[in-house]
Amino acid sequence: MPTHGESEVTKKLTVLQKKFHQQLPGKIAEIECMWEEVANDEDATLTLKEFHRLIHSLAGSGGTFGATSISKTAQDLEFMLMGLLDNPEITPPFSGDIQQKANDLILKIRQAINEWAPSDTPYP
Repeated sequence: MPTHGESEVTKKLTVLQKKFHQQLPGKIAEIECMWEEVANDEDATLTLKEFHRLIHSLAGSGGTFGATSISKTAQDLEFMLMGLLDNPEITPPFSGDIQQKANDLILKIRQAINEWAPSDTPYP
C-alpha cells in the first residue's frame, strides 16, 4: 500500500531511475570504447550504426528518467552521427575535426553523467 501519497507506480519508476543511474558508468565506458573503434576502423559502417543506436538509446533513456542534461548532450552526438551515416562520402578513419567534435560531445556526456543524480521524487 502506498505511503505518504506515493503510488506504487512512482515507487517502481524511482527504482528504475536508480538502476539507470547505476548503469551510467558502464554506459560511458562502452561509448568511449565503441567510438574509438568506430573513428579509426575503415570497415566501421555496421559499428557506426550500432554506435548511433547506443547513443539514441541513451538520449531516450535520459529523457525518460529525468536526466535531461545527459539526454540533450546525447542527442547532440546522435545528430552528428546521423550526418555521418547520411553522407557516404564521409568514412572512417574520420578527420581530426570530426573526431574532436565527437570527443568533445562524449566528454560532455561523461560530465553530465557525473553530475546527474536521481531524484527521490522524480515523478510527481
